[in-house]
Amino acid sequence: MKLTTDFECGSGIPQELGKHHWRIETVSDRCGYNKYFCFEIDASGDSDVATARIEIWPDPSMGGRSPFMCHFPSPIWHSTRNWQRWSPLRHIWEESVQFHPDHIELTIPVQPGVRMQVASNWPCRYSDLVAWISQIQDRHPGQVAMGTLGMSHGGRDIPVLYIGSGQPRFCVVAGQHPSEHSGVWASRGIVEYLLSNIREARALRETFQVAVIPMLNVDGNVLGRSAVGLQQFEHNNSMDFEGAANGVIPAYTENALLWDWMSNRFPPNLLLHFHGYLGWRTFGDLPADGLYVVPDQKDEAANSPRRKLQQAVLDRFLFESSAHTGHFGEVGDTPPSFLDSEVVKAFGSAVVCCEINAGTTGAAGQFRRGVDAFLAMANAAAIDCADALAELPHPNTEIK
Repeated sequence: MKLTTDFECGSGIPQELGKHHWRIETVSDRCGYNKYFCFEIDASGDSDVATARIEIWPDPSMGGRSPFMCHFPSPIWHSTRNWQRWSPLRHIWEESVQFHPDHIELTIPVQPGVRMQVASNWPCRYSDLVAWISQIQDRHPGQVAMGTLGMSHGGRDIPVLYIGSGQPRFCVVAGQHPSEHSGVWASRGIVEYLLSNIREARALRETFQVAVIPMLNVDGNVLGRSAVGLQQFEHNNSMDFEGAANGVIPAYTENALLWDWMSNRFPPNLLLHFHGYLGWRTFGDLPADGLYVVPDQKDEAANSPRRKLQQAVLDRFLFESSAHTGHFGEVGDTPPSFLDSEVVKAFGSAVVCCEINAGTTGAAGQFRRGVDAFLAMANAAAIDCADALAELPHPNTEIK
């Protein structure tokens, strides 16, 4: 039996402690994010059933300051179908997962000939995303256009999918933190919904021009990082946009590409920004999704179109999505250095950051929660507040 983390989306430093017994130390980013692990057990050369014991510990370089264990308890996922058909370990082996105060212990019976992937949350690899985009184009010729933000710091294409022919521009961004796969699954759900034959989906294609960036941090995804990619600065890459509306270029390559694309090719009227997390330790109302908005601007009139639209969006989110359940009825404020804040300053957009708790659902649930969030925002704009939407600026830029 072998255990490895050296593959696309793999993460953690394994140490063999004994026969079928390993310790995996998670790897933190320089900004302190430390919540993701993904390893593979290969018993293809074995002839007998064996029990693998794996201890998963926070990154020791953080000296006990790691936030790793605050994301648990949460399901630990596994696949014996080569990255397909994941399920929680406890669905198969009830006693396979133990959460200790300072680490996680897994005890997994492994059949001979089995190759198994195990991860802290159901991952979507960059290669899987690229393959899915190709399938989407084949299944819906002429209905979806493929674009790119440009090349990541590591030289990988950052895909953008364009759907719809309306004037208002609706942007969906996910995967800025690569371990937050829930946003990628949510974005995929939105694309699949918009390309479906559902009557409302057809109407939305005619109402909006939608651009979906399902995985911004493609390098980080491939490398199995928690938050950043190849570049590791001391600051969190989601806090990299302060001053962007005034011409300050973000430090991270992918963020700079995103801002340039928004400024010159797709200034959004609506922005739905996905992040994600795990666990429910500090939450009482499952599924414990979170919602964040940009505080009202000081120089903005109380009855401005953007404020009216923002309130309509919040109303829809409260009644038609699982957001607000992290702290029910509470909406968080996004900080000034966040993408959302600079988008409001630069483009006067209505913006929501939705944080999907991957600890309370798998990919199918994340897929549908993405659609719920999109519909809440789209219907607030197109139905409840169409007059305000019409008053938002619509810069005449050409999509390339």
